[in-house]
Amino acid sequence: MKRMLTFFLSVLMISAISADDYQPGADFNVENKLMFHGDANFSDFSVLGAQSVMAGMDFDGDMKYEILFTIDETLPPGGPDPGKVGVYLYEADGNGGYDHVWHFVSPDPGNSLPGMSHGDIDGDGKHEIYFGVPPAASNDATWGTYIFEQGADGTFPATATHLLRYGMETADNFRPAGYAMADIDGDGKIELATIDRGEKRLSIDA
Repeated sequence: MKRMLTFFLSVLMISAISADDYQPGADFNVENKLMFHGDANFSDFSVLGAQSVMAGMDFDGDMKYEILFTIDETLPPGGPDPGKVGVYLYEADGNGGYDHVWHFVSPDPGNSLPGMSHGDIDGDGKHEIYFGVPPAASNDATWGTYIFEQGADGTFPATATHLLRYGMETADNFRPAGYAMADIDGDGKIELATIDRGEKRLSIDA
């Protein structure tokens, strides 16, 4: 029988089925659940909705793998709109569990479906986390792509290293929803390509 390690981000959702009621098919075993009900690290949210998950990274090189995921309180039925969004990093504890390492929550409510990625765009050996906060009337000064660069000690800062606004204003409705990194023009430098789901645009930034 095939076995797959699956992570279930159990979220508080109004009128939703509890994660405890989930029954995997015969080809799957649930090996871990991350339960956030009552967790102080999620106290900024009125309700929790999980969106994107990335797994298998080892940002600090300690051979304990991490998972990176976003939380979006606009997603659950009855959730606020606009609402806050956040990005969270957890690391395997070596005993089958996961420990909270780092997180960031948008200071103001914004639109739904934030983008998320990671990389080392400047090639300095320090990873960056990219987190896109979509614009709304309530976050005129705080929307954009938040870039968090890893410090020399392997940790990520509480405050963004850089906030990329793409030379636009809130009214332009540029909603960073996805990222790719490549040397697009062949000049030997890696560029950041950002997909906008608001007006279906692409921004390429060095």
